[in-house]
Amino acid sequence: MLWELGIVSSSCLAWRKRARIEHLWDVYSKRFILVASISQVSSIGDQKFEVITHNRTFAFRAESDAERNEWIQAVQKMVDEKKSRGLHRPSRLQPAGSSLDSVDRSGPLELRGFKSKLYVAVAGDKVFLYKNAEEFRLGIGITYIEMNVGNVKDVDRRCFDLTTPYRIFSFMAESDQEKELWVEAMQQSVAEALSNFEVAERIWALKDNCLCADCGAPKPDWGSINLCVVICKRCAGEHRGLGPSVTKVRSLKMDKKVWTEELIELFLQIGNAVANQFWAANVPPSEMIAPESHSQQRRHFLIAKYREGKYRRYHPLFGNQEELNKALCTAVTTSDLAETLSLLFCGAEANCYTGDPEYPTPVALAEQAGQRLQMEFLLQNKTSEPPQLDAGPHAEQCYSVISLSVAHNGFLYKAPSMAKLALERKSREEFSRRWCQLHEGLFNYYESNTNTIPNGEVKMQEIVCLAIPPPDTHGYANTFELYTETERLYLFGLDNPKAIREWVKCLAKASIPPAAEGLLGRDFERLGRLHYKGGLSLERAQEGWFALVGSSLYAFLEGSGREELIQLRKLQELCESRGNRWPAASEAEHLAPTVSGPWTHRTGRRSRVAQVPGERESAVAWGEGALAQLTGGF
Repeated sequence: MLWELGIVSSSCLAWRKRARIEHLWDVYSKRFILVASISQVSSIGDQKFEVITHNRTFAFRAESDAERNEWIQAVQKMVDEKKSRGLHRPSRLQPAGSSLDSVDRSGPLELRGFKSKLYVAVAGDKVFLYKNAEEFRLGIGITYIEMNVGNVKDVDRRCFDLTTPYRIFSFMAESDQEKELWVEAMQQSVAEALSNFEVAERIWALKDNCLCADCGAPKPDWGSINLCVVICKRCAGEHRGLGPSVTKVRSLKMDKKVWTEELIELFLQIGNAVANQFWAANVPPSEMIAPESHSQQRRHFLIAKYREGKYRRYHPLFGNQEELNKALCTAVTTSDLAETLSLLFCGAEANCYTGDPEYPTPVALAEQAGQRLQMEFLLQNKTSEPPQLDAGPHAEQCYSVISLSVAHNGFLYKAPSMAKLALERKSREEFSRRWCQLHEGLFNYYESNTNTIPNGEVKMQEIVCLAIPPPDTHGYANTFELYTETERLYLFGLDNPKAIREWVKCLAKASIPPAAEGLLGRDFERLGRLHYKGGLSLERAQEGWFALVGSSLYAFLEGSGREELIQLRKLQELCESRGNRWPAASEAEHLAPTVSGPWTHRTGRRSRVAQVPGERESAVAWGEGALAQLTGGF
């Protein structure tokens, strides 16, 4: 059997089969080894050489000794380069032997033609297939798929196809929700593969811009256009949560229109090196994050770094507003961008009065002095807020309310908003066609897609519950309901189930705090925030996020940092009470069918109680004036 050995993007060594008769190479490799997993390459005799990984040795034979030596030299060069990058920043790169530098999604999937599930990883513009999770960890795989020739298509329940000109890969996920997450990840991989690399390549020309400014991940392809730092995809997601007054995130590859010549030059003049001399001047080693850091670690670090300015290098004029503004007016007439950055983020006002009526603002001064990069930097930061050291609790609260990065639009049919639950069927005639838009934490609906003034709006932070009624509950086959703090119910519908699922996914992601995003992976019927009392003390009500999935109630409770499961079928009794502000009885009725014991309706201002054999106590509140206390271990 003849094999072709090849090097792929300086990241892996792959080999594939050639048919002797047709002399054609198979498009997809039979095996590959990631360079990060290779520990040594050496000659073992005539025309032969071996590649040694952390747990296996692979032997190859070239057509001549000269060709063998060329292979040894090429592979060894890649290994040395990988090691040197690791030595450069050992705390910020994945250890040798880990599978990929940046994985967007990974996990088991069924693939037609294979008896056992494969372990699949979506990383950048490629999809990698492994026999199992252990080989993924070791960096030894079956094949990889270049997504610039890929197309992802939703096929059926739990199934989707990845189509290339050479082969169709038919996958099956463990659930509909898992399938949607996989399809989304692969579609993003296709988008990245087809994106424009021109801007990224120019910005990466600066050595420090080749690593994420926050965690050190290689080849970061996002940027904060007001902070002038280059960041990885995972840090970009957390940056968005800080809000546009702190950081404005754009893709180096997909947001081509944003990247003017002046903005690109700013990233080459400031970039990660200069920016971090200011923002990361005093980061303790114990607080640094790495490419593998989880979301909560990133969030806390980025809040401290950019919103609070905890690690910044203070300007000598810090605290003296008048002197800061004067110094800014002087700096913008020079080419010293580092000084301008330091002044702005230590409190100087980007729109301060210069004292010169002819050039009243710093932007006007910079323009008069011919400093176009100073102008660009000031314009990008005209609405930026300076860091505040006392912003801790407030910053966490603001961060957890909405995700400004989620956007969606399209036509929906809307029923008139109500002050009570939609207990009666709404006919198609009661719905009106509306153009709906979700953007920057607001869900607006318009008379048509040409109108600029909305008929109404719902703020994401005001949503208490997102509910999905069973199909055909109303005149439109598929509907969803929004309950808000103002005690209004909004009902929307379509006949297209896929479009409704997309709206529900976007609204849920935009309204739930990042810490509770694990609930989005559930095929929920209801998702929302409720007050609850629980633990050893029932004195103080706390806020939690809950997802109802059949007979299971998944909860993300305040301060717990993890998801909990309440098995409702184990309840022996579920009682409810109606407060004076919340329709608790109807909410409790959604739980009633899942309880195996008796259903008891009680009125008055007392708790509804569910008893479970056990010792530990917890409680859930379904709105003001209506508490559900669950007693027992779950």
